[in-house]
Amino acid sequence: METEQSVTTEKKGTVLYEDDGADAIAKLVPPLCSAGIVANSEDAAKVYARTLRHRGVRSVLLHGAPSEDVRLLVALGGDTETERAKRLGAQYGLDVFGVFSVGVRTALDGFYTQGLHTYPCAYPVGAAICDELVLPSLLPHSLASICAAALAVCDGETAARLRGMPVGSMPERALDIVYAALDAAKQGRGCPTLAHTLIKLSFSLAKLGQGEQALPTRCAAELAARAATLLFRREKRTPLPLPVFGFLFGEKLAALYRVFLQEPPLFCPPPDDNLRAAYLTEYFGLSPLTAASAASTHVPFDALAAFRLREYQTELLSRAEECVRVFSEARRPFCRLFPDDGFSLVNALDGSDIKTVVALAPDLFSLSLTLLGVMRAAGVLDRYLE
Repeated sequence: METEQSVTTEKKGTVLYEDDGADAIAKLVPPLCSAGIVANSEDAAKVYARTLRHRGVRSVLLHGAPSEDVRLLVALGGDTETERAKRLGAQYGLDVFGVFSVGVRTALDGFYTQGLHTYPCAYPVGAAICDELVLPSLLPHSLASICAAALAVCDGETAARLRGMPVGSMPERALDIVYAALDAAKQGRGCPTLAHTLIKLSFSLAKLGQGEQALPTRCAAELAARAATLLFRREKRTPLPLPVFGFLFGEKLAALYRVFLQEPPLFCPPPDDNLRAAYLTEYFGLSPLTAASAASTHVPFDALAAFRLREYQTELLSRAEECVRVFSEARRPFCRLFPDDGFSLVNALDGSDIKTVVALAPDLFSLSLTLLGVMRAAGVLDRYLE
């Protein structure tokens, strides 16, 4: 088995373990202290608590604030559970260890989202996979989280080009992982090793979200997925899981990016912030004051940004076209990972859902510069509000 030093790629980053992480957690929790488990499933928490108990570690399932004897937070599941753990960790000064049973996109980044705001926090100290908790029903979620990285590559290169920064080798490393996942997914949901393979690839991608020139983890697909969840809840509809939303909107955004970059329409009227604020209140239930702030706190699309977008149009268009290829190649394997072969996705989104979310997502959860944010600043997205 690999040593800790051999799998650590950054001194202060997350250590990726090859086993279930229980031995590492045992070293991080002092004697007579406990690990606080953050999980959505009590059954899963009981399974992992038993594993920790065999290593001499006491644990407790957290439903609120951790008690004084808790010295480490263990996020059990995926992005949602890790988000909660990072929020608690930032509040109470505790480290977070991620034990995954599904693919992840944001679990290993240095941020957590609360409400509409995203805050910096420490990276999780460790990450591992618990095969005992992996469910075949979560296979589509794992592949979806990986496919979204193709859009993150496009967003990341856009941000680098518009800021005059080098691109580096990160995009190629990320895309290599994406294509490896697509090849693996073609084995179908009957493959007994597929779930572990996809989860491992997904948190390797998540690891690329750490350090300088990192892969953006909260890219436009992630922003759209969060916005769609808010919209569905506002309309009392059952939202799809975040990774599934991310895949569906990733397809739409990839196609939109390609059209925009083929001939960027850089002379649109500026965004109508008042109209956008009104729609944020109507569709997402924001208070007028919060909506006005969300719609107005954006950097304008200046002449230098427009020049650089034209200058690097060929490179960015190539990235957008690759995004389209990734989602096109992934569509059939993705659907076939569902027990119903994707039948549940038919008519999951209508045209109004897509236009509303794509147009307003940059106002809701924007953290890093994305190509969707550039389109918003250029006034291109306002056409979807008419």
